[in-house]
Amino acid sequence: DAMEPQIFSFEQGDTLIAPGQLISPFEIEKIKAYEYAEDTLKGDTLFFNELFIKRTFLTLILLMIACLIINYSLRDNTKRHTILAVSGLSILLNLILFRLILELGGVLLNNNEALLALLPNLLPIALAPILTAVLVGSMPGVLTALIISVLFSLGFDNSLEQFLITFLPGIVGVYASFKIGNRSKLLRAGLLTGLTSAICYSIISLLNDSSIALISQQIICSIGVGFFTGITVVGFLATFEQIFKITTSITLLELTDFNHPILRKMQLEAPGTYHHSLMVANLSENAAAMIGSNPLLCRVCC
Repeated sequence: DAMEPQIFSFEQGDTLIAPGQLISPFEIEKIKAYEYAEDTLKGDTLFFNELFIKRTFLTLILLMIACLIINYSLRDNTKRHTILAVSGLSILLNLILFRLILELGGVLLNNNEALLALLPNLLPIALAPILTAVLVGSMPGVLTALIISVLFSLGFDNSLEQFLITFLPGIVGVYASFKIGNRSKLLRAGLLTGLTSAICYSIISLLNDSSIALISQQIICSIGVGFFTGITVVGFLATFEQIFKITTSITLLELTDFNHPILRKMQLEAPGTYHHSLMVANLSENAAAMIGSNPLLCRVCC
C-alpha cells in the first residue's frame, strides 16, 4: 500500500505490441488504455465530437477548393453550377455512407477483431467518382476521386497506402463509366473498381506479410463492394437526373430504342414519316459530330 503507482507514458507513433511479442497482462492493460483514450477522443455521440468536427471542417475546405477549381476551369461552361452541385452532393453522400458503415460495423462487430479489420474493405470508395463521371463528365469525376481519397487517408493517420488504395479504384471507375452506353455497364464499372481495390489491398497486404486468409477475405469483400457500388449508382442515377434536370447518355440511348411503343406505332401507321425521321437523324448526327457538338442528342431529338 505504501508503494507509489507506476505510470507508463506512450507518445503518438510508439509501438504498443510488436509483431510476434508474447501478450502479458501488461500488454492487455496498454491496449485497454489505448481504447479508452480513443473513445475519449471520439466522444459519446455519433456526430458531435471533436474528431468529427475537425474532419467536417477539413471536408468543407476541400469542397471549397474543388469549387474554385471547377469554376476556374469551366468558367465558359453554362452548366458549371450544376457540375458543382452534383460533385459536392456526391462527395457528401459518399462520406455519409462511409460514416454509417463504420459506425454500424463498429457496433455490430464490436467483439470480432478479425471482421473489424475488414471494415475499410466494405466502404464504397468509388461511388461518388462513378456517379459524378456519368452525370457531369470525367474531370469532375477525377477531382471527386481525389477528394474522397484524401479524406479517406486522413482517417488512417495520413496513410499513403490508403490514399493509393482509394484513388486508383476511383480513377478506374471514372474511366470505365465515362460516356457509358447502358445501365448494365455501370455494374461492370463497379466490378472493375472492386477488382482494382482487391489487387491494391493484396499487394499492400503481401508487403506487410499478412496472412493468406486475410488477403482472401479482402479480395472477396472488395469485389462484393464493387458490385454493390454499381447497383447503388444505378439506383441514385435516376434521382440525380430528376433533381438536377440532367439527361445522361444512358437515357438518350434508351430513347433511341426502336422497340419503343411510339416508334413501333410510327413504323406501322406512318412509315414514310418514320423513314424521313431516320434520315434526318443520321444527317444531324453526322453534322453534330463534324462541328464537335453532341451527336447523340441531335439524333434522339430528330
